Amino acid sequence: MPSSTGSAAGTEVQDCPACGPGEQAARRGRYTGASVGGQKHGAGVQEWPDSSRYEGQFVDGLKHGTGAFTWSNGEVYKGEFFKDYRHGHGTYSWPGGCSFTGSFYLNRKEGYGTLQLPDGTTFQGLYRADERFGPGVLTYPDGRQDVGLWHRERLLKLCTRLPGAFSLHDFPEHQASLGPRDEISQEPERAYETQAATKPFYYAYMKLLEDERFMLPPEIVSYSSDSDHLPLPQSLRRELDERFFGEHCCDTESMPTVLDSLPLQLRIRGHIRRHRLGAEGLDWDVAAVLSGRREAFGPKGPLEVNSERLIQEASEGDPLSVYTILRGGLAHPDVGDARGHTPLIAAAVNCHNDVINILLNSGADVNQLSDEGLSALAVCHVLYYPSHTFHSNMAEGLDRDGQEEELASSCEETANPESSAEPPARTIQVRDGRIHLGSVSWPQPGTECAAGGLDVKESPDDPVFDSARSLASFHIDVTEDALQQTAEALSRNSLAQRSISEETVRRMALMKAEHRNRWATIKLLLCRGADPNASSVPMPVLFLAIKAGHVQAVRRLLQCGARTDVPLPKRQKGLYPLHIAAALPGKEGVKITELLLHAAANPDVRAQDAEDVFSLDKVSSSHPPLGFSMKSTTPLGPPVQYYSPPDKLPEEGGRTPLHIACQRDIHYTNAREVISLLLCHKADPNLLWSGHSPLSLAIASGNDDAIDELLAGGADPNLPLSGCVGSALCATANIYYDPYRSPRQTATLIDKLVNAGANILMPVVIGEGRKTVMGTAVDYAYYAFYQDRRIAHTPYHALSAKEREVFNGRRELLALMGDLLRQAAVGKERERLERELELGIASRSPTEKFVYTGTGASSPLTRPGDETSSSSSSSRLAPGNKGQAAATGRKPNTIRKPLFKYCYQCGRTMGVQLAACSRCHEVFYCSKACKMKAWSERHKDECLRVTGKARDAQSAPPKPKTQQRPDPSQGNTGAGGGHTREGLKTERGPAETLATAGITENYSFN
Repeated sequence: MPSSTGSAAGTEVQDCPACGPGEQAARRGRYTGASVGGQKHGAGVQEWPDSSRYEGQFVDGLKHGTGAFTWSNGEVYKGEFFKDYRHGHGTYSWPGGCSFTGSFYLNRKEGYGTLQLPDGTTFQGLYRADERFGPGVLTYPDGRQDVGLWHRERLLKLCTRLPGAFSLHDFPEHQASLGPRDEISQEPERAYETQAATKPFYYAYMKLLEDERFMLPPEIVSYSSDSDHLPLPQSLRRELDERFFGEHCCDTESMPTVLDSLPLQLRIRGHIRRHRLGAEGLDWDVAAVLSGRREAFGPKGPLEVNSERLIQEASEGDPLSVYTILRGGLAHPDVGDARGHTPLIAAAVNCHNDVINILLNSGADVNQLSDEGLSALAVCHVLYYPSHTFHSNMAEGLDRDGQEEELASSCEETANPESSAEPPARTIQVRDGRIHLGSVSWPQPGTECAAGGLDVKESPDDPVFDSARSLASFHIDVTEDALQQTAEALSRNSLAQRSISEETVRRMALMKAEHRNRWATIKLLLCRGADPNASSVPMPVLFLAIKAGHVQAVRRLLQCGARTDVPLPKRQKGLYPLHIAAALPGKEGVKITELLLHAAANPDVRAQDAEDVFSLDKVSSSHPPLGFSMKSTTPLGPPVQYYSPPDKLPEEGGRTPLHIACQRDIHYTNAREVISLLLCHKADPNLLWSGHSPLSLAIASGNDDAIDELLAGGADPNLPLSGCVGSALCATANIYYDPYRSPRQTATLIDKLVNAGANILMPVVIGEGRKTVMGTAVDYAYYAFYQDRRIAHTPYHALSAKEREVFNGRRELLALMGDLLRQAAVGKERERLERELELGIASRSPTEKFVYTGTGASSPLTRPGDETSSSSSSSRLAPGNKGQAAATGRKPNTIRKPLFKYCYQCGRTMGVQLAACSRCHEVFYCSKACKMKAWSERHKDECLRVTGKARDAQSAPPKPKTQQRPDPSQGNTGAGGGHTREGLKTERGPAETLATAGITENYSFN
C-alpha cells in the first residue's frame, strides 16, 4: 500500500536571514489571497517552487480550516486542517489509484476510515499513527473477507473459536478466579495512572513538563510543525482533542503515553475505547467484530485461513509447517482465536518445545495473554499443578476441624480398604498416537495416619514433586516408538508388579513422560524471557508453585524475577506468597519460606482479612454466661501501681505470615522453624489480627515450641489483646483453645509465661459488646469457665467420669491462677512498702504479723543504717509519735489502706461481692467457702482481731506516754516471721498489755 509522503511538505517555508531578498521570495513561493496585518488570513492559494500547492483557509499565516493540498508527486489531501496539521476528517489520494477516507490526527491516519486499493480490495477499520490498530474488515474483489483485530498489515485476533483451545472454564477449581468477566477489563488509563504514581521521581520531572515555558521555544508554531519529534504542550493537546472529538472530548481522554507503556492487547483495547464514539454510523458492524460474531460477514479470506492453520499446526507440533507460514508472512506469530488462544499457548499446552522456539524466533511475544488473562507460562503452570496437588493450609481458611475430619476419613479408608468405595473407572483411548491425559489415579505411597488424628507424619526433606495426576484432559501427541520404549523400560523394572497390565504400564509411562515434558517447557519459557508476573489468572504462577510445595520451581521463578509483593484478590483474602508458604504443613514450607525471605519478601506484610474472626472465637457467645455477674468492685481494674500500661497500643490489621505460622495446629516442628525464620528476618511479634497476637495464636493452637520461640524472639506476654482475647494468660484459660492440653501442661505454660514477665495483675476487658467490665486474668478464667453450660452448671454427681475429669482440671487451673494473683499482689505491696520506706514514710499495718495482702510478710520500718529496730512493737501497735518521728528522721506512722480489692482465696475481683475480714479488715473474701479455706490454709496464722476502739485510737492524735518504750534490743519481731502470744507479751512487758493497745487475740473462726 502506498504511504504518505507529504507529512512535512505542507509546512510553509519561512524567510532565511542568510539569504537575499530574491532568494527568500523564491523559497517562500507565491501567495494569492486575503491577509491581515501582513499574515495570511482567510481564503487563499499558496504555491511553492516545487509545484506543491495549497488552496483553502488560512488563519494567522497557518493552514487552518478546510482546504486541499497537492504535492509535486501527485498525492492530494482534501479535508480539514488545524494550525498547519492535517487534523480532522479528510481524503488522502495517491497517484496509483489508492485512497483513504477517514480521520487524521496530527498529519497521520487516526480513528476509523476506509482504504481503497487499486485492485478493488477495501479495508475498513481502526487506525493509529497511519497503521491498522484495532477491529477491521478486509474485503477482497471475490467477496472473501478477513475479519478480526488488526495490527499493522496482519490479523492479530480472529472472530472464530477453534476447537481444543485451552480455557480456564475446563477447570472448575479455578473458575472463581475469572470473576464476573471472561476478558481483560482493566482500563489502560487507570493502569497508567497506577504505574505513573509508583515511578521514582515522578513529580520531579512531571512538574517541569506542566510548565509549557520549559517545553518549546516561543513562537515555534510559526515555523515548525514537527509533531513526531517535539513534545506537545497540554494546552495544544486539549485544542487538538476538542477539534478532533468535538463535544465528547472530555469523555475520550487522550493519553498517548498510556498506549506506549502497556502490553499490546491493552493498547488496542485502550485505543478502541478512545474512539468508541467514532464507531457509530459506520456501514459495517464494529460490535460484531469485537464480540466474535462472524456470521454477518463473507467467506474467510487467506489471512484468516492461514492464521487458523498456524494455530492448529502449532498445537499438533509440526515445526516445518509453522516455519513455512511464518517465513512467508502469511500470519501474525501472535494471532489468536476469538478467546485469544495463540500458537504459542497451543504449543505450550502440548509441550512442543521446538515449535515454541520457532515462534519466539519469529517475533512471538512470550508474554502474550489470552482473553482470560493467561500467558503461555501460566497455562503450563495450571496444567503442571492440578488442584489436588495443593497442600491444605491455614492461610486459606482450613481450620483444625476440617483437618481432623480429613485425617479421620483418610485413616478409616487406610484401615478398611475394602469398605471404601471404588473410584469411577477411567479409560484412555490411544488412536494414532493421540491420547487423553488425566485418566490414571496414582496412589500415594507411605500414607500414614497416627492415632488421634493430630500427630501427622512429617514430609521427607526432599520430596519428589509429581504433577502427573492431572484431572484435566488434553490432547498430546506421542509417537508409538516412544510409548513402546518407555513401556519396555518399565516392564524390565524390578519394582514393577506382575499384576500391572501392559496397557497400564503404557499409561503410566505416558503420564510420567508428560510430567517431565511439562517441566522442560516451563524451563524453556523462563529461559526465553517469560515474565512470571505477566499473568495473574487464576493467580500469579508463584502462588501455584508454592501451594503445590514445589521448592525447585519456586527457586527458579524467584531467579527469573517473580515478585513477592503481589497479593491475591481481596475475595481470596489478599494473601501474599509468604502467607501461603508459612502455612504449608511439610518441610517444603520451611524451605520455600526461606527462599521468599531471601528474595526480600516483607515478613510483616498484611493480608486483606482484617475483618475476619478467628475460627475458635466464633463458638464463644457474646452474651455473659449464666451464673456470672458482669459487675466489678474495681471498675478500672488494678491500680497503675500493679502494672505498667503500654506506651503504644498494638497495631490492628490483617494477618501476617507470623500469625499464620502460629495458627498452625499440626506439624509443630516445621511451624517452629518457620517462626524462627520470620523472627530472624525482623518480623514483628506484637501485631494484632482479630484481637490475637502471634503468641496467643500459638497458645490456642497448642504449639509450645512456637511459644518458646516467640518469647525468645521478643514477643510481649503483657500485650493487651482486643476483642474477647484479653491477654496471653487469658488465652491459656479459654476453654475453646487447645482442648487437648492437659491441666499439668496448662500449669507449665502459665509458669512459663509468668517467668517470661507476664503480669497476672494486668487489667483486661472481659465480655463483648455493651456488657464489658475490667478485670484480671483470674476473672477472665472464671468467665471462660462459666461459658460451658454443661460442666459449670451441672451438679458434680450428675457429670460423667470424663466430664468430672474436665471439671477437676479446670478447677485446678482456677486455683493456680488465684494463687499467682495473690502472690503477685503480695509482691507489689512489698515493693510499695520499700518505696515508702525510702521516702521516709513509715506505713504500718494494725498488726505485726500481717501486712496487707502479704502472707506472713512484714516490712522493715527503717531505712538501711537506721539504728532503731523496725520490729519495735510499740512503734507498730501504738499511735504514731511525732517526737519520735523527729528523733529518728522518719515521718509519722500512717495506716495503710488497700489499693486493690480481691478475694484473698480465689483472686476474683468481678462478678462477686467482696467482704472484709471481720478481724483484721485487711483482706477480702467473695464467699464463705473462700473465707474458710483461706483461714485454714494461711490466714489463721496472720489474723489478729482489731477492735473499733483500737482503730479510733490509731486514727486519733498521739498522746504523751507515761511509760518509757522498751529497748528494741530486748525483743525481736523479725522481718518475716509470725509472733506467738508469749513473744508479744514479752515485747510489750507487764505495763502494756494487749488490751491496752485495743487488740485481742482469738484463734476461733467466730
